[in-house]
Amino acid sequence: MFLESASEANATTIVSTPLQFFPPHLAYQISVATYIHIGCTAVLIYDVLDNFKNDFKLLFFYRMKLPTVLYFVTRITLIAYTLARTVLLTLPLENCSTYYDALNALLVIFVASTTALFYLRVCAVYNMNRSIVISYGLLFLAVVAMLLTLPQTFTATHIATTQYCGESVHGPFLGPTTVVLMVNDALVYGAIAYRIFQMFLRDSETTTRAKFSLLAFGTSLPIVSKALMKDSQLYFLVVFITNPFLVTCAYVFEAPLSVMFLVCHLVLVNILSCRVYRNIKMGLGTDVAMPQNGIPNHARPPVFVSAEMEMTTDPSLHKASSSNTIGSSQTHGTSSGATVLNFVNVSSAYNGEKGNITLADVNNAHLEKV
Repeated sequence: MFLESASEANATTIVSTPLQFFPPHLAYQISVATYIHIGCTAVLIYDVLDNFKNDFKLLFFYRMKLPTVLYFVTRITLIAYTLARTVLLTLPLENCSTYYDALNALLVIFVASTTALFYLRVCAVYNMNRSIVISYGLLFLAVVAMLLTLPQTFTATHIATTQYCGESVHGPFLGPTTVVLMVNDALVYGAIAYRIFQMFLRDSETTTRAKFSLLAFGTSLPIVSKALMKDSQLYFLVVFITNPFLVTCAYVFEAPLSVMFLVCHLVLVNILSCRVYRNIKMGLGTDVAMPQNGIPNHARPPVFVSAEMEMTTDPSLHKASSSNTIGSSQTHGTSSGATVLNFVNVSSAYNGEKGNITLADVNNAHLEKV
C-alpha cells in the first residue's frame, strides 16, 4: 500500500538509501518501524539465551509430549520470523515476494501453535470435557482459518529500481483477523478464570468483593495456586492491552502505522506464554515441597494444581483406597483430616523415595495427560 508512494521517484536518481523514494513523513515511519522490529528481535534473542538452560532441561530431561513440541515450535518459528524479517528490512534481496511468502508461513505456524498450546490447556483444566473440547476446537479452527488470509494481507516487492524490499499491506482481512485473535484470547482466559472460580468459591454466601479479589488478585488462594496464576494473569493482561490496540491500529491507520507494533505483540505473547508453560511444567518460581506427615490440619487447605488434581482435607477420605479414584490415589496418614491427593490418570506425582510431593512432580504428572 505505502509502496505506491515510491513509484513516483525518479529512476535515474543515485540511490544512497531506499527511503529516498518515499515522502519524508513516510520514510520516517518506515525507519521507526524498522528500529522497533530490530529492538524486539534483540529482546527475543535475550529471552531465548536467558532461558536456554531451562529449555535444554525441558528438551532432554522431560518426556516429549504434544504441549512441549508446540512450545518449541513457537520459540523456533518466532525467532526465525524476526531474524528473517530483519534481513528483509535491511538487506537487498533478489526475490522479495517469495521471501515474504516464507515469512508469512512462519507467522501462521507461530500463531497457530501458540493458540493450540492454550487450547490444550483449557481442555486439560476442564478435564477434556466434551463441550469444551468441541467449542474451543471450533474457535481454534476459526483462528487458523483467519491466519490463512495473511499471505493475501502481507506482501513485499522491490522498492523502485533498487534490490531492497518494501512491505505492502492490503486487503480487508487484517482487521477481522486481529478481532478473531482477540476474542479467542478473551474466551480462553474467561474459561480458565471461571474454572478456578468454580473450584474455590463453592460457598454461596461469599461476597461479591471476595469473588472479585479471587479472580483479580488470587486472594485466599493457596500459595501454589496463587503462584501458578500470577504468570497467567500477566500474560492475559498484556494480551488484553495489546490486542485492542492492534485492532484499533488496523482499522484507523494506514501502513506502516497499522502494523508497526505487531512484532511487539508477538514477542510479548511468546515470552509470557512460554514462561507460563515452563513454570507449570517445571515448577519454576514455586519451589514448594509438601511433606507427607506432620502438617497441621489448619495448614492443609485445598491446593489447586490442575483440573485433574486437588488436595483435600476431608476427614471422610482418610480411609480411601486407590481403587476409589480414577487412575490412582495415595493416602498419607491415619488421623482425622488426613491429606489425600486425588489423581485423574496420574500415577507418577508421588515421589516415594524422597517422601515428598513436589510441585514439579505434580506438574509433570498433570502435563502427561495432554
